Amino acid sequence: MPTVINAPQLKSKIPQIKKHLQTENIALIINNCEPNQEMIKFCNKLTDVLKIVFITEQPLDAPLKGFPQNQPNLLSAIQSWINEIG
Repeated sequence: MPTVINAPQLKSKIPQIKKHLQTENIALIINNCEPNQEMIKFCNKLTDVLKIVFITEQPLDAPLKGFPQNQPNLLSAIQSWINEIG
C-alpha cells in the first residue's frame, strides 16, 4: 500500500482496506500516544470511516473513545467495545 501523508489520503484508502479485509468495520486502537489537539483533529477527520479508541487517561469527546491504561480488565473492555461497533 502506498504511503499516506494526511487524513484525506488515508480516508481514501479505507474502502480498499475494507475490501481487502472483507469487512465493513475497522477499529483503530491507539496506545502509547497521548491524544493532543493535532492528533484529535486528525482522528476526527476519519471517524466516519473508522472507529477510533485511545488507551489514555485523558477524557475524549465522542465519536473518539478512551480507555484508561489501568482500567481493570482492559482487554475485555476493548473487546466489548469492538463487539458493540460491529
